[in-house]
Amino acid sequence: MANANIRKYTIFVVMVAGLVWLDQATKIWADHNLASETHPLPLLVTEEMSGRTVGELLIERFPDLADDIDATVARHVTRGRREVQLDPDRNPFAPLEIDERHRFPLAYLMFLDGLERAPRTVNLLGKPFARRWLSFLVEDQSRIEKLLDDSFADERLAEYLAAHHVRVDEGDVRTLIERGHVMPLMGFNDNVTANERVARGALYLLHERKVDVIPGFFRLEYKENPGAAWGLFAGAHPTFRRLFLTSISTLASIVILVVFFRLPPTHLSAIIAFSAILGGAVGNLIDRFQYNYVIDFLDMYIGRSHWPTYNVADIGITLGVLALVVEMLFVKSSPFAQIEGEKPTTTRRKASPSQKKDAKAEG
Repeated sequence: MANANIRKYTIFVVMVAGLVWLDQATKIWADHNLASETHPLPLLVTEEMSGRTVGELLIERFPDLADDIDATVARHVTRGRREVQLDPDRNPFAPLEIDERHRFPLAYLMFLDGLERAPRTVNLLGKPFARRWLSFLVEDQSRIEKLLDDSFADERLAEYLAAHHVRVDEGDVRTLIERGHVMPLMGFNDNVTANERVARGALYLLHERKVDVIPGFFRLEYKENPGAAWGLFAGAHPTFRRLFLTSISTLASIVILVVFFRLPPTHLSAIIAFSAILGGAVGNLIDRFQYNYVIDFLDMYIGRSHWPTYNVADIGITLGVLALVVEMLFVKSSPFAQIEGEKPTTTRRKASPSQKKDAKAEG
């Protein structure tokens, strides 16, 4: 029995630790190599890069972009607005004067780990969504704008950014702004070309990079899921979403641990299944504590129909649950009856005619 218990806990530790490591390693790779509109990859021009073209630098970093570099740069590359001086006490929704024009920011980019690493994006969703919904109720556009201005008048940039990201507080945001590590995202009309010569200190942002694994069926594409499965609760307030989803995930992990410890050490399939489920749950829970969203990057699709993007942790959870379902349905010696405290029932053997006769004579 001692050897069986050692094997049980060895399998558990190896599987949980291995799955968490693989999940986090692949998410780090996706974070560094895949780009989307809200997760741009930065290209900071150093002294050695100065004088070369945007296209050359991108191809050097990502050779797969070479086939369509002109279109890629024109459509998906913008300039990082390092020259914009932001006031931490300004209204985040107010327009900024850029290129002698007043333009409204779409989002703010926070470079938490330096200008060489992908920034974290805080979208300005509140006011645009409110404008859209009010347009169904109020016909007067000027009245809508006044209502919105009054509702969002007290917002402050540093406070707003801190409220929408779990890794920073208001003081951290103010420090980032002083260092020039917070920039507005202004849209995609910067007119950057692949032949543009770069200068030292310039910053360019690549807003799309996907990797085809099986063309027409499977690719790697960066996504951020702030909600639960299939985006549930994605639109909830960030603080509520973080507290609710992390609490649910933590509670589920504790329940899995309790059930696992009660498993008989001889039921290998159930041990592996619970280890896979817990490893996946911990992998996604780390994301929620660190970012308040889960990084997904595995995309399966046929034509325009896409399965919800997922990650390695989701694979572990799914396979573990499927293994448990198969065991409960088809394995007669499933340990779950024992976990619930059920005892195997005993069946009485039917007495033979001679036994009946002897019993009658004794009576």
